[in-house]
Amino acid sequence: MQNPDSDECISTLKECLKFIYDYCEEVKIPLAQYKNYSNVDTPNSIPIIFTHLKNHKINFYLVHALGVDSVIKECSGTLTWIIPEFYDLYAQTRAKFLSSKELKHKAKKGLKIIEQKLLKFSSQAL
Repeated sequence: MQNPDSDECISTLKECLKFIYDYCEEVKIPLAQYKNYSNVDTPNSIPIIFTHLKNHKINFYLVHALGVDSVIKECSGTLTWIIPEFYDLYAQTRAKFLSSKELKHKAKKGLKIIEQKLLKFSSQAL
């Protein structure tokens, strides 16, 4: 597994952050709602964040930055159906994320910027 502070990981993080911003803007949801958002209107549907993770639109490091532990617990039975090695990858990347010197801070800063931009965007739409 790659060093989270490598140039490649930081570059991927930026792409993932841009994807989240574009997605939230497109479906008109705030960042806080992205963690639980499902584009399927059925009970117990899996949040879109896990489909985005499976399709490599976002990565595990960003999942950690989003702080979705409670969402993961709610979906515990179905996550390995979507991503068979989910829990192994989640544990491995969590340790690397928490010990990173650069990526962790850039991810949290990027999410804060996205949150502010989306709030600004939604307040202008009113």
